[in-house]
Amino acid sequence: MAEAGARLTRWLDDHLAATRLHREWPVTMRLPTGTVLAGTADLVARVPGGLALIDHKTFPGSPAAALARLPRYAGQLAAYADALEAATNLPVISLWIHLPVVGHMVEIRLLAAPRGAVVPLHVR
Repeated sequence: MAEAGARLTRWLDDHLAATRLHREWPVTMRLPTGTVLAGTADLVARVPGGLALIDHKTFPGSPAAALARLPRYAGQLAAYADALEAATNLPVISLWIHLPVVGHMVEIRLLAAPRGAVVPLHVR
């Protein structure tokens, strides 16, 4: 656990140039349908130009097996990004999934989709 935390800290220092970190940041937003979105963003970094959203996922097994499971989280990340942008008036400029068990950071790119559609994800 300590090694995974140290790797994440080094990665944050090397890749994001974060000026502030918000851990376990509660997010809530009322959608146009009246539904209330509520959750907790694992890690939000204030970076040049906006925010970076990082979600931790702990999957056992191989890196390939972990990567195969990531598409199911695209909707969660998109919803959290929308809520953060609405609350802070700052753009969420990057989305990441941290896989501490396998030691990877995966950038997620949400592709444009009509409202209500399933948002595909691109893993880099």
